[in-house]
Amino acid sequence: MTVDYYSLLTKAVAGKDAVARDQIYKDAFSLITRSHLAREAASAHAAALEDAVRRIEDDIAGEEANSAAAINEVLSTGRNWKPLVIAAALLIHGTNSPKTIGHLVASGCIRLVNDDVEDLYRRVSVETRVVFVS
Repeated sequence: MTVDYYSLLTKAVAGKDAVARDQIYKDAFSLITRSHLAREAASAHAAALEDAVRRIEDDIAGEEANSAAAINEVLSTGRNWKPLVIAAALLIHGTNSPKTIGHLVASGCIRLVNDDVEDLYRRVSVETRVVFVS
C-alpha cells in the first residue's frame, strides 16, 4: 500500500504552529507503531513519513525565509518611511528544522533546538524579561 504522507500531512499541518505540527507528526508515527504491519512495511512507512516531515518543515522554513526577506525589504534603509511599531513581542521557540538556527527565517524570533527550549523552560519562569544583546 502506498501512502502520500507529504500530501496528507501538508493539509493536516496547514496554519499550525510548531507545537501543533509536532503533535500531528508524533500521532502519525504512533499510528504506524501501533499498526499491525509487518516490520519491513512499518519501517518503510516510518521512513516515508520521516521524509515527508523533513520536506514539509523545509518548505515551512523556506516560506518563513521569504516572509523575513519581505519584512527586511519594507524596513530597508533605502525607504523614506518606517512603520511606527515593529512587533511588540519576539518569541523564543524550538524548531523542527535545526539547520535553520542562526539564519534569518523568522521575524526576529530566537530559534533553539527543542532540547534547549525544554531545558530553558524548566529553569526560567514564563514571562521572564529577556534582553537581547548583539
